[in-house]
Amino acid sequence: CGTFWAGIADLDCPYSGVQLDFATLTDSEFLLGPTILLAPLIIVDLPLSFIWDTTRLGETYEKNCKSFRSR
Repeated sequence: CGTFWAGIADLDCPYSGVQLDFATLTDSEFLLGPTILLAPLIIVDLPLSFIWDTTRLGETYEKNCKSFRSR
């Protein structure tokens, strides 16, 4: 799941899982190599990442905006 990998990569922006899935699908090296076989799985994962990222919005907001509010 894109959200899982975004968490491992410490990407803490809203909808980072969806962004990661979309970036992978639009990467020219991904599309030209044998990894293109993973494209259907990533397409299926996009709506799942959207749902999971939506459930994490509060956590993401708190993590990113807490330091901003203290300025």
